[in-house]
Amino acid sequence: MAETAVSLAGQHALPKILEAVKMLRDLPKEVRDITDELESFQEFINDADKVAEAEQDDGRRHRIKERVMRLREAAFRMEDVIDEYNISCEDKQPDDPRCAALLCEAVAFIKTQILLLQSAYKIQDVKSLVRAERDGFQSHFPLEQRPTSSRGNQDITWQKLRRDPLFIEEDEVVGLDGPRGILKNWLTKGREKRTVISVVGIAGVGKTTLAKQVYDQVRNNFECHALITVSQSFSAEGLLRHMLNELCKEKKEDPPKDVSTIELLTEEVRNRLRNKRSCLLYFGMYPEDYEVQSDRLIRQWIAEGFVKHETGKSLEEVGQQYLSGLVRRSLVQVSSLRIDGKVKRCRVHDLIHDMILRKVKDTGFCQYIDGPDQSVSSKIVRRLTIATHDFSGSIGSSPMRSILIMTGKYEKLSQDLVNKFPTNYMLLKVLDFEGSRLRLRYVPENLGNLCHLKYLSFRYTWIASLPKSIGKLQNLETLDIRGTHVSEMPKEITKLTKLRHLLSEYISLIQWKDIGGMTSLQEIPPVIIDDDGVVIREVGKLKQLRELLVVKFRGKHEKTLCSVINEMPLLEKLDIYTADESEVIDLYITSPMSTLRKLVLWGTLTRFPNWISQFPNLMQLYLSGSRLTNDALKSLKNMPRLLFLGLSYNAYEGETLHFHCGGFQKLKQLSLGSLDQLKCILIDRGALCSVEEIVLRDLSQLKAVPSGIQHLEKLKDLYIDDMPTEFEQRIAPDGGEDHWIIQDVPHVRIWSEDAAKPSYIFGRSHH
Repeated sequence: MAETAVSLAGQHALPKILEAVKMLRDLPKEVRDITDELESFQEFINDADKVAEAEQDDGRRHRIKERVMRLREAAFRMEDVIDEYNISCEDKQPDDPRCAALLCEAVAFIKTQILLLQSAYKIQDVKSLVRAERDGFQSHFPLEQRPTSSRGNQDITWQKLRRDPLFIEEDEVVGLDGPRGILKNWLTKGREKRTVISVVGIAGVGKTTLAKQVYDQVRNNFECHALITVSQSFSAEGLLRHMLNELCKEKKEDPPKDVSTIELLTEEVRNRLRNKRSCLLYFGMYPEDYEVQSDRLIRQWIAEGFVKHETGKSLEEVGQQYLSGLVRRSLVQVSSLRIDGKVKRCRVHDLIHDMILRKVKDTGFCQYIDGPDQSVSSKIVRRLTIATHDFSGSIGSSPMRSILIMTGKYEKLSQDLVNKFPTNYMLLKVLDFEGSRLRLRYVPENLGNLCHLKYLSFRYTWIASLPKSIGKLQNLETLDIRGTHVSEMPKEITKLTKLRHLLSEYISLIQWKDIGGMTSLQEIPPVIIDDDGVVIREVGKLKQLRELLVVKFRGKHEKTLCSVINEMPLLEKLDIYTADESEVIDLYITSPMSTLRKLVLWGTLTRFPNWISQFPNLMQLYLSGSRLTNDALKSLKNMPRLLFLGLSYNAYEGETLHFHCGGFQKLKQLSLGSLDQLKCILIDRGALCSVEEIVLRDLSQLKAVPSGIQHLEKLKDLYIDDMPTEFEQRIAPDGGEDHWIIQDVPHVRIWSEDAAKPSYIFGRSHH
């Protein structure tokens, strides 16, 4: 009987096992299907939202909005199961290195299969939920069906009789001024979301002509644009291929060659157009008038998945393009620019901020809490900002993706509240305490529960240590601990193989001998070179590195460091500081280093390194303590993209600096400081023709104003800091004999640390 019972039990279990195997086998396709369905479902939600906005009856509009919120919740559920699947299918590393390799692999495999099976069941559940919510909405508030792409073969002889509207000049057409203005307004000032605008009329009335004229006038307002004509008999494949070619031509890219089917074409076009609307709503996470650093914002966009890969570009570069697009359309204001013209800090206007807050209130995109008794207003809020240090309200268990703490106070934030994050919000991708002056006693040990986390910042908080569980954050891409008291990183940090930005000012932070395995790193803390060179060789394994700052360099490290630098193809910033004044920087860089934008050398140079002038894209050069006696300007004057030049602490020991005619055509900023031997600066007419700012600081032997400064037509700012009294007297506005030389400079500031000396500002803009 016992054997029979076991046999029957096995027979009953077999169908379930077979069902589980089939579900696991079909899971990748199910995920692809639900990902595609998510996009169409979001379009359905947008259509439903339009119906709600257009409804005149208040009661009916309220009921529609309630249904729309249910639709959004279902969409969020779809996003969650997709994310959970992506995490589940990644390889899991065993925490205990002492266990037997085969056993660990077996256990990890079983765990992964269980997680994947759970994902499969969740996907089935959420698909049922989406169908039910869509059908429920349609049954109560039916939406019009979208037209299909098939139009059949109709007689198009009449088209041949018309002149092609795409070649009609604008001044040949009359009567379109009114419609043209309306369409331009809709396109440039209308919705940020993807929108279809239909121009309807009888044949020959001028619809295509109107569309072409409006397209020509507004095309530069959009990052992605194409003009496609569709005849009444058309091939969907031909139309998609034409559209793809136009989009690629606009970006000066070759069309992809591996799109042979209609499905691949559709996906490629969709990818080209996706995220061109990412990322204005995210500014609702920040306070009104808040100036956010672009690096911070873009890294958060990336963590949320708003920024998509583009061939040949890093995600950060694509994010910069998205931000530039918002700036170009006057939706985002630039607070400050980097010297290369990229956005450094930005904000949105108060009116735009108010509009964003009104929009996100009904969408669940985010909520901003700035009062002690406020609570999360909806169970589907996706992102949360807490901007009060004495918050005591409830934040519920909404499926949060981002939490920003922005108290700006020195008081303690509730430790209990912070402890809830790793327990209640395991799908978090962004957790940001920057600027909160957080007085945490400790970071929760269960921080490692946030396995989806991609962005984690404790910048400008008072934390002193990080838990070992940080090694479990396998998806972490950014860790920012600048401005904290953290002086040592747990060794588990080296498990974070996806970490791209490890941001800290400290230099004894990490077990450098193990960092070589973190191959995704683009930014790392300053590197101390050890005597045997092990550290720098480990750093040399980081082929994705964009920034490298080396301290305590000695001559004996020369060959090792040169080898490392020459094999870093993506390096953009390089700083080298010698161990002391007796050490010489005598490197031989053979790589063309076409990506290098900034170079800082702090130490003695026996001669000016000729390889510097070979860097085609170098924008910033700073030399300090170099003790050069030959005129370095001759080698630098023709660098095609040099925008900033700084010489300080006896970088040059000659008595005269001569800027020859035609030299430094692109230079915008010139900084000269603590050059003890410098007595004369000569600027020929035609030199430094683009310079906008000059800083002269602590040049003890310079008694006369630089000759030729009056020729610098673009000079806006002249800063005179701690200069000799005689120099200041010669340019004084009240009788200085050389004041006429600088009288046309819009802004001149004279400042000194010596309280006995006056500080004052004058110039054309202060007259």
